[in-house]
Amino acid sequence: MNNIILHLRYNKGRLSAFLRFLDWLKSHYNFIDIWTIQQMNYFKDKKINIIFIPYSFGLIDNIEQKAKFIEQHPEAKIIRYFNDYNLSENNSLNKIFLKRPIDYLITNYEREIIRKSYKHRIMLNVNCLTMFDFRKNFFAKKKYENPIYWGTFRKGRIDYFKKYLTDKDIFLSTSVRNIIKYKSIGVNTQFLRPIKKIGSVNCSLKDFYFTFYIEDKVTHNNYNYPANRFYEALSYDIVMFYDINCKNTFTKYGIEIDNDLWIDSVEELKSRANTKYYVDFLYKQKKLKEFAIAERERFDEEAKKIFDNIIYS
Repeated sequence: MNNIILHLRYNKGRLSAFLRFLDWLKSHYNFIDIWTIQQMNYFKDKKINIIFIPYSFGLIDNIEQKAKFIEQHPEAKIIRYFNDYNLSENNSLNKIFLKRPIDYLITNYEREIIRKSYKHRIMLNVNCLTMFDFRKNFFAKKKYENPIYWGTFRKGRIDYFKKYLTDKDIFLSTSVRNIIKYKSIGVNTQFLRPIKKIGSVNCSLKDFYFTFYIEDKVTHNNYNYPANRFYEALSYDIVMFYDINCKNTFTKYGIEIDNDLWIDSVEELKSRANTKYYVDFLYKQKKLKEFAIAERERFDEEAKKIFDNIIYS
């Protein structure tokens, strides 16, 4: 019996936690990537144990054929992965799942905002796969005192973008497509190219002293595991300050953040983002890094329990 990953569209690179999760599945359970119609045809008459369907943004490749492929394999258990509360199901797949609910829905967040059809639901902290224990001191590599924020544009964070990204002393690393969206809401900051090579000791994140953490408003009361940026900042010894509205997230996560790392304005961010305070703040962040490293080390055991139960039951 075969375990397959039925990709809905081509994904470039291996930077995100989600793509690292797929690599984990392939290395631990010999999942096979299915990208094309030709690959689907190869498995058409073969028995399949698991069809793992990752989430996908934007246009989907050959969805009608992929939906038909799922229907042709009623023997397979369906695992659907969503890492974002505001993602809705594709219409072609939804028609199938209304008749044949997803066997296991795996998410990073606590509650569904958009209705989905499933039998079992599991929370798994996939984001911690972006915690890298380099066992290296990046202090000597630091170059830029200006706080940096990196990531895509999200409507749920507009008020926080306006709160912190309105000053030329703040760096924002994002794509050209996202820059247009940021500018449309009045963001006035220094734009940088997207960060590359995350997970490598040579990633440009190593050059920055400070960053800050914000989240969607929905997440304040619909718990989501900390974002990739949390783990990436810890990995590269970037001191992270936390918007006061994120307290509920980290309380539920189970860690206590030092009072000096909480902020509620861009003025507070700028006043604390000073290299003369960096070592003291880094020391206060030490316990967070240790917690996150332990979380990453537990992932293998926790994920293995989940998938052993699904695959071998």
